Amino acid sequence: MSDEAAAPEGAETKKKGLPPFVMPLVLALVGLGSGGYLGAKVVGPKMTAGFVGNLTIDDLNAHSGKKKAKPAADGEEHAAEDGEEGADGEHADGAAAGDHGPPAAPALYTISDLVLNPAGSGGTRFLMLSVAFDMKDSASVELIKQRDAEIKDAVLALVGAKTVEQLAEVSAREPLKLEINELVSKIIKKKQAIKRVSFPQFVIQ
Repeated sequence: MSDEAAAPEGAETKKKGLPPFVMPLVLALVGLGSGGYLGAKVVGPKMTAGFVGNLTIDDLNAHSGKKKAKPAADGEEHAAEDGEEGADGEHADGAAAGDHGPPAAPALYTISDLVLNPAGSGGTRFLMLSVAFDMKDSASVELIKQRDAEIKDAVLALVGAKTVEQLAEVSAREPLKLEINELVSKIIKKKQAIKRVSFPQFVIQ
């Protein structure tokens, strides 16, 4: 009897090989693993860089889930523009380029609370007077300030030479203003520096 006949029934004399479908499956898994690694480390970043180069900030924000910045309100936008204009040396707060700001205060100088006895009153009557000078410019105001004491004395002498009747006559006040104008102009030695003379206070008692 041969060796094959002596072997137990159903026993195999040699080891069976792997099933035919196992080897392709293993190779496919290995290929996918190495391909995924290369894709993640090499190909992916290059492709991402290529796409990002053509994307805008809004596209990136949309893909990343970030909220788009809220546009500034009209008032805020104008305020920012005004601030930038101020930084560039232009007028802020919407001022025009040729605007020099608010108008300058009038060049005004006032001699207040002069008290005198009119001529011929015998000290029984007196005049309380304030004189305002509307000057041509601030330099003229400085001139009149420098001669303040001299001007007060001259005005007192001029007005004190008038009688009560002359001072009480309303129509005589305009000529008196002209006299004061001429007198003070001579003292400061500058003609036409005084544009107008007025009496904020003129009380006879």
